Amino acid sequence: MPSATFPIYIQSSLGRHRLTISSADTLYKVKKDFKNAFPEASHINTTMFRFYLNGSYLSDDSKTVEDVEVRRGATLHMMLKTVSPDASVDTEKKKDE
Repeated sequence: MPSATFPIYIQSSLGRHRLTISSADTLYKVKKDFKNAFPEASHINTTMFRFYLNGSYLSDDSKTVEDVEVRRGATLHMMLKTVSPDASVDTEKKKDE
């Protein structure tokens, strides 16, 4: 059975954008398609963003739209990943210290 195509919306800091996707598309592909479809998004590093649907974090970009139950007209919220300031601090002591 061929995969269905339908419109969804992506809400980001750049606004709300309509994008036509396929139910067989992975979340990674949706991110790439968003970046390619809107010139104002061309600077976005898609690996630094997460999708949320109905308040739930969609953690695996290899899952398909169908797997995570994205439906026609749904809004995916694209949010910047946050990194704890402690994560960027090197807590290991150097040998010569």
